[in-house]
Amino acid sequence: MARKLVLLIDYEASVRVILQVCLHRLGGWDVLAVSSVRYSWGDRKTL
Repeated sequence: MARKLVLLIDYEASVRVILQVCLHRLGGWDVLAVSSVRYSWGDRKTL
């Protein structure tokens, strides 16, 4: 089965945590949560 991965970008830590938990538990998604696009761009090699 293909891995489902979503990039979650939000500057508010509490929003990131809630969305990450919901997406993972309810949707079965793996979530890469970051506070800005700058951080996500550096992590693209690990996807």
